[in-house]
Amino acid sequence: MRIFIIYSLFLSILFADIFQPNGQHCSDYSYLNSGVEETDYVAMALKANSDIHIEQIKFSGIAIFDYVTNNQAKFKVELVKASAGVGTLEPRGDVIALLGEISDTTALQQFTFDTNLNISSGTQFFLKLTPTAPLYGTNNYIFTAKECWCDDGNCNENGILQLGAESVSVEDRNSMLWRTSPQHEDQLGVYTNTHFKDIQITYTTTNTPQVAFSCSDTLYLSNRSEIGTDSTDSGATWLHSINRTNTPYDFDAIGEGYVSNKGGYNAIGYNIKDNFIYGMYGNRLVKIDKNSVVKELGEVEGFPTSHVEYAGEFARDGYYYVTSPASADDNLYKIDIEQKKVVQTIKLKDSNGSAWAVRFWDMAIDKSGDYFYTMLIDNDNLINNKIAKIKISDGTITTIGNSHADLHSYIDLVFSDGDGEIFMMSSNNGFYKVNTQTGEMRLISSTSELTFYNDGTSCPDANITVIEPLRCQATATIFNDLPSDMNRLNLVSGKMNMIADNIAPHINAAGYNKKDNYIWGYDNDKQDGTLIRIGKNSEGEYATESFKVPNLSGSIIVGDVNDDGHLYLRAKDKTTVYVIDLDPISTTYLTQIDTFPLTITNLSIADWAFNPIDDQLYTITRGRKNNTINNIYKINPNDGTVELVGDTLLNLTGHFGATMFDKNGNMYVYHNSDGNIYKIDVAKSATASYVNSSHISVDNSDGAMCSDVEIDPPVKEAFTCNNEGIVLSSDSLRSTFSSLTTINLETKETNSSGSIGTRHINSIGYNVNDNFLYGIGFKNDTYDTIDLLKIDSDYNTQRLNIEGLPQGESVYALGDVDFNNTLYVSTIKNEA
Repeated sequence: MRIFIIYSLFLSILFADIFQPNGQHCSDYSYLNSGVEETDYVAMALKANSDIHIEQIKFSGIAIFDYVTNNQAKFKVELVKASAGVGTLEPRGDVIALLGEISDTTALQQFTFDTNLNISSGTQFFLKLTPTAPLYGTNNYIFTAKECWCDDGNCNENGILQLGAESVSVEDRNSMLWRTSPQHEDQLGVYTNTHFKDIQITYTTTNTPQVAFSCSDTLYLSNRSEIGTDSTDSGATWLHSINRTNTPYDFDAIGEGYVSNKGGYNAIGYNIKDNFIYGMYGNRLVKIDKNSVVKELGEVEGFPTSHVEYAGEFARDGYYYVTSPASADDNLYKIDIEQKKVVQTIKLKDSNGSAWAVRFWDMAIDKSGDYFYTMLIDNDNLINNKIAKIKISDGTITTIGNSHADLHSYIDLVFSDGDGEIFMMSSNNGFYKVNTQTGEMRLISSTSELTFYNDGTSCPDANITVIEPLRCQATATIFNDLPSDMNRLNLVSGKMNMIADNIAPHINAAGYNKKDNYIWGYDNDKQDGTLIRIGKNSEGEYATESFKVPNLSGSIIVGDVNDDGHLYLRAKDKTTVYVIDLDPISTTYLTQIDTFPLTITNLSIADWAFNPIDDQLYTITRGRKNNTINNIYKINPNDGTVELVGDTLLNLTGHFGATMFDKNGNMYVYHNSDGNIYKIDVAKSATASYVNSSHISVDNSDGAMCSDVEIDPPVKEAFTCNNEGIVLSSDSLRSTFSSLTTINLETKETNSSGSIGTRHINSIGYNVNDNFLYGIGFKNDTYDTIDLLKIDSDYNTQRLNIEGLPQGESVYALGDVDFNNTLYVSTIKNEA
């Protein structure tokens, strides 16, 4: 137990006297004053540098007197949390405890307040006296107030008395540190005849242990306001978690805000060695636990006292790296948190070894532990510039890809995970996944707006799971049943298989969005404007995310997405069309951007689709017992004009629940009751031709397909198993075609087939079970469209879409088919 005595302060109308240690200065002020209001106060600044338990606060002697009216005054005594004022901290926050009242004393008397208060480490608070009634005299009067400050540290950090400071001998700080805050320009302080003598604060240091975080995919950010409740700079720093279950992503505050005499902390980083978050304010280090309890660790030796830190991160070896990019800087400070000491100052430089003063707001460690990734800021225009990686060992900065000046706002937060992925978040609207090879940033979700002094961190060993986009495939996606199952349909063979069971309670009005390569649909279970986005999780399984669109509701079963990323939905009234912007880089993303009526309102339809040739919507009507005509209609998406194209001549009852187009403008429809698939070349006529059937009837169905694909006809003629070998060749890995050549192994005669398709083919094998060739095909200029190909004896190819083939990073080289119908392939790293 320690008792600290703050020596006497005596304010008098005629003179003032105070015990002044070295470095403390006081000034006298005399003003005409008409009274003291209830909103005025006098307060002593305190700060807990450890977890403390306050047992007693004792005024050895105090007298309060209204000099003008000879009335005794009353003051309430409180402990109050600090809040931010203009350029300083003020005791205007929440009341920690009302200790009592001082009154009815014209002579020095003793007042003792017993308490039972636990104060967390790092808490800034005040002992505050406030008049409970105005002190008005009958005449104006002159009063004197005293204000003190420090300039050399002898007063405990700018006039703040620190309790429980492990590294500060508070007994040597014999100063009465008061702040006064009047509400009027002609007033400075509480009435003059307020006498104090010897205040004792009795406390014990409890040292409640901080609670470590658990390494998870939770993302954390610090901000100078409690986001969602306050949009102003509070002066305190609040730790938040990012809520990624909502879209836009929003934020949940953890615990209480933290404030020091210099504001809150910044430059936070997650230390995997102890699972705590660390940050800095000025040159002081703080340690933050999972409940947002902050522990002051003291000054960092060798760190500039004048710096304002914005970017901080831990390397995987437990060293803390901080830079101060409020302006361009070429210093990166390596800090040993145990010693609280800068052990190395790394000079940042470009790839040529020249010093490079840069600015950035946050950084994150990579999986290897060799680099920090960040977004550089253009120093001249103060906009986002390029993705960069900083080599930790020597400070070399390497930029990646093109400038990102087109982003709407600064990249304030950077995160990394155990899979080696890098994620970045802007201050208002955007959470991105970064391709560290190309610098490309792919929008994962919109985000709620941030406010002041943002910084982010997370455990770099955890896996940050996001829903990845799909790829454009020559197969249709069919939803059916309740809850909705997700199926893949081969439009040529009719084969349909389930790829996701119970993907959503009821998804309908679905379409493939070529702007982001997700399937989007309407949540017809909630019917409250919720859209469902479908992609794949890190395990390769189909997964969904939900997005709420304002001013949209009711049952909706008809929809598709055009090439601009706009989702067109027909309302339940069969009259109104809603247009939703699903272009992730648009400023109107996830909002309704248009609505219009249809000129024909009684169409009985279950789906529609955009034709990529003329950008018009097409649909087919339901046949009824008394009217089995199945007409094709064309809808102008600009004004809602509906035009009859013609009769399909199918004469079928029941709905066509799924409608799709290929890149050549061929319309495909799926008949719900029997699973038959029909094709209509709408540019020539409305007549439908039978393609194949899945023989699966569906209900509550809908369909979606990427319209950038060609639907290959089925291969027909098998090879003859004989003594001929088959050689595949091309001029390079980036050739526009491949060739097949047969070689008679006895006569050595050859016969070239010429070119096969418009894609590179490799890894071929002969399947003795059906006498067809199988291989891997991909585009000549990219490696991101990988398909299994079936090749017949006339050298026609048919794509057979399958799951799980690696895309983009590898080139397929070797392949063969065994006697059990299994194709084995190998890859080499794509260095192209």
